[in-house]
Amino acid sequence: VFNYNDEYFIKWKWLEVNEENENVENEIMMHTKINTQIYYKVKVIKKDNEFIMYINDNLYSQREIRHKLYDYKDKYIYVGSGNPYCLNKNYRWFYGSISDVKIYHSSEETPENMFLWFDFKKNTSFKTYDKSGSGNHGILFESEEIKSEKSLEFNKVGRPAKIV
Repeated sequence: VFNYNDEYFIKWKWLEVNEENENVENEIMMHTKINTQIYYKVKVIKKDNEFIMYINDNLYSQREIRHKLYDYKDKYIYVGSGNPYCLNKNYRWFYGSISDVKIYHSSEETPENMFLWFDFKKNTSFKTYDKSGSGNHGILFESEEIKSEKSLEFNKVGRPAKIV
């Protein structure tokens, strides 16, 4: 989910590697502002040499893969947020909810074919568990603003501490 001027859009973004061994970004972006209070089902399928995006089971767009896909093996995949290491303090941070994320080895949506399943309703304060059984647990990042807001909210309702 992409935040632009406090309006939210759905975007699928990936890296490719060109002939000069340079990373090239490619994306499919939904150009209609979304309402973060409404549930959207987003499905992206890689078929042959393209990615195909479905929004609520309706074909939205497809985009050709122009170069070799970047190898994401043993790399982080960021879901619903900015990169926590970016220099601009995540000015495009997504303030909303994502119920779950499922990634399959192919377009066949079966439990045997599932690579990972993050159910964001069941987290610890720093981790979301992979319900697929593959052990691909996720790390939760929060912007400094969100961490500060949570601390301030807790201080309003928490009992005052006494240092002895």
